[in-house]
Amino acid sequence: MNRSSPTLLLPEPPAPRAPAALRRCGRGGFSLVEILVATTVLLIIVMLVSMIFQQTNAAYQSGTVRVEAMMELRSVVGTIARDLTLAVNSDHYPGGAFMNEFRADSLQFVALTGTPDNTGKRTPQWIEYAYTGMRVNRRCWDMICTRRDDGTLHWNTAGAAQESVLNPSQGLVVRFERFPPTETSMLPLRVDIECEVVHPGRNSAISARAAGKNRRFEPSDAPVDDIVIGGREDS
Repeated sequence: MNRSSPTLLLPEPPAPRAPAALRRCGRGGFSLVEILVATTVLLIIVMLVSMIFQQTNAAYQSGTVRVEAMMELRSVVGTIARDLTLAVNSDHYPGGAFMNEFRADSLQFVALTGTPDNTGKRTPQWIEYAYTGMRVNRRCWDMICTRRDDGTLHWNTAGAAQESVLNPSQGLVVRFERFPPTETSMLPLRVDIECEVVHPGRNSAISARAAGKNRRFEPSDAPVDDIVIGGREDS
């Protein structure tokens, strides 16, 4: 007679559960590591924002300086070109020491740039341009004609010179170049005006320095274990 052995039924093991979230038991604040990490992240964000504002401000100032320089350059070239457009041969005004002369750093010529009269004719003027010290100086005199006892006409300047600096705030590199004819009393076929804007440059050095294991800053000429990153470090 067969006898069956009793079967022992064991309870099934419980299903694995996800670990419960860590709870702060008995603590109401943050750990030192959490504070350091949060402070570091905040400092990085502040530095990035400040760098963006700094670069934006520098770009705005640089653009403003360039625009002002180009406006002043256009004013200089426009004034000289307007006077040269109204220039005439100086041999039309005999008797005086008026001889047109065009050099690399100066211009001297007669131009009909004076105040017009009732008939629309303009008074001739003797105009001088001189480039010295990165500044373009303009001087002009009104010209008058007198008749001498022998009946000849004599031209001379009248009154004080009208002086002005065309580029008072912006330094320029200016050069004039004339093309034939080269007679002193005649006008050249063309006068080229070369202008260059000069922008002063500034270089900035950024560096960081940390004390080494001894926690002391050593002299810059004899560092022991200091850590220097980038730029130039002064003691």
